Amino acid sequence: MNKLLRRSLRDAKGATAIEYALLAVFIGGALVIVMPSLASSIDGTMTTIADNISDGSGGPGRKKPPSAGYTPPPTSSLPTPPPPPKGGLPPKKP
Repeated sequence: MNKLLRRSLRDAKGATAIEYALLAVFIGGALVIVMPSLASSIDGTMTTIADNISDGSGGPGRKKPPSAGYTPPPTSSLPTPPPPPKGGLPPKKP
């Protein structure tokens, strides 16, 4: 009987299993506490993104895209050609 008692006191497998079980309980409890606030934060972020996509603004600090008929300025680094003369273009030579 003494041998069985000594052997069971030296065996740490049961204690290790209990430690892992307690660790899992603590992690689960932390998740239960944190998840609701994290979910509402993610929901607010996704709603903001969806609103920006649906109204076409592209997000805070960005202007809405120009309406039809608007020509954006050229983005090329080449100089723009001079405007045509006031009387129109000269006739083409044959």
